[in-house]
Amino acid sequence: MRHDGFIQHPEIDPETGQPKLTPMEPEQAEKMMRWQHAREQAYYEAHMEAQRGLAEALRSDWRPLLSYVANLERVGEHLLDTDTAWYTFGKAVVGEAPPAAAPAPGAPPRRGPRGPRGEPMDARGLAEQMVPQYPWWWSAAVLAALVGLSTWTLSFRVKSLDQLK
Repeated sequence: MRHDGFIQHPEIDPETGQPKLTPMEPEQAEKMMRWQHAREQAYYEAHMEAQRGLAEALRSDWRPLLSYVANLERVGEHLLDTDTAWYTFGKAVVGEAPPAAAPAPGAPPRRGPRGPRGEPMDARGLAEQMVPQYPWWWSAAVLAALVGLSTWTLSFRVKSLDQLK
């Protein structure tokens, strides 16, 4: 981050209509840069903690397995082979493996997609994040069971409604 040694003040220069820039003391500029770095680091850590919590919650979430729409989507994703498509996209964008070198202590965190534990994400991690990883045939079995249950339910006549004719 480049720093000029100037800070904006709320005063407006009447001639130009722009905010006045006043010189900043070097100690004050260094203090402001340290504060900004600490703020970015705190935001990054809070964001990664939220991502880890979300990933853990999604890992134990069983509701999509019983959802009609989610099961249709899962079978559709299998038929369209979206897992392979996301993997290919991930190889093009992120690369095959995460970078091996960790950032130096005190350096700003690296940007880019991160896995649920905060590690740099590779192409496989991107596919795992975008496509459900449970077997597609679980969704097909749930849909088949719903078709069977619906057929069985609709095969019975409702006599009270038949008398209304």
